[in-house]
Amino acid sequence: MRIDGASPANQTNNPSNDTGPPWSPNQAWVAFTSDRDGNREVYITKPGNLELYNITNTPYQDQATDWR
Repeated sequence: MRIDGASPANQTNNPSNDTGPPWSPNQAWVAFTSDRDGNREVYITKPGNLELYNITNTPYQDQATDWR
């Protein structure tokens, strides 16, 4: 998907609840929250790349809100 929201595509292809995709300031990454491991965690990915990186791994309900 482009930064303006055009050309949406399923980036995660997972039945989990994936939400809140803020773009990084340089528009190279997308962060999102997912409950795919049974707990909300924050993941990042590069648009068009199917590799996901879990950047939080806590017992808390994490949320991707902003890149600041």
